[in-house]
Amino acid sequence: MSFFDKMKSGLSSGLSQVKDKAQQTVEVTRLYSTISTKRKDIQQRYGELGELVYRASGVGKGPRVSESEAEAQMARICAEVARLEIEVEQLEEEMHRVKGEKVCACGTAAPLQSKFCSRCGKSFPTPVSSEPIDIEPVDPARASGQQYLKPYEEVQTQAGTEKAPSMSCTQCGQSLTVNDRFCISCGKPQG
Repeated sequence: MSFFDKMKSGLSSGLSQVKDKAQQTVEVTRLYSTISTKRKDIQQRYGELGELVYRASGVGKGPRVSESEAEAQMARICAEVARLEIEVEQLEEEMHRVKGEKVCACGTAAPLQSKFCSRCGKSFPTPVSSEPIDIEPVDPARASGQQYLKPYEEVQTQAGTEKAPSMSCTQCGQSLTVNDRFCISCGKPQG
């Protein structure tokens, strides 16, 4: 492979990564915006519930609402809040999927490759793939001296989605961030 072919191949690969990252950023931003709008809708419904309770109490000077009418309206509003909360939960799950994350029971987001939560140390279940994996044969002429698989941390750092690690696990050597309380690979508490 000539120098220019290698340069062209590297440039194409880099541009493809930039394009993919830009698309991911746009999708995450869209999801954040939609989640924010739905949370504002929930807050508005809470305000409506409070107003109904106040009007049903008959304390204020405004128009009074009968208890039966208030109950019917409150049931409708509560159903809307429940629906909005489910939609927010689904959007958050989608956002984690787009970002390549999974969420621990403690609420901490972790890279899909993590075996343990960096905050609480809980082990993640090992995913079982039901789909066959396609493996492309490696051309020995191209394989000499090239690294085909990069460590997750290096890929994430190159993509700009995660700050460069600043410490390593004392047990297994996994690269960790300063805020990690537990190793994401072996689960050992970090001090």
